[in-house]
Amino acid sequence: MSSYNEEIKNLRINDFIFIAYLVIVLAGLYANIREEKNIKNNNINDSLPHYIRVGIFLASLIIYSYFVYNSYKNYKNSKVQNVKKIEGLKLFSSILLFVAGIVILYIELISDNTTSEISII
Repeated sequence: MSSYNEEIKNLRINDFIFIAYLVIVLAGLYANIREEKNIKNNNINDSLPHYIRVGIFLASLIIYSYFVYNSYKNYKNSKVQNVKKIEGLKLFSSILLFVAGIVILYIELISDNTTSEISII
């Protein structure tokens, strides 16, 4: 019964993550629209798109850290060798995604407002 409850809990968390992705996409669209207006108006003082992108990448890192945690938990609890191998690959890919998120966030933090955004989402 606890396995059933754990699966339901994970599905609810995944629902929340999909809603977070929707918010992230909308925020990214707004940042791009604002950036486009800034370029057309030659406004280099507006740093809001930069801060929106930083927020997007921070939120993405939180989501990626959940995937790393969940993948590690599934890998650790795997008993069957084939399943353990698949869970190990999922864990590896989650770690790579998390590290990529850190690098992208770092690049956004050190860039100035005139640098165009990085698109990986």
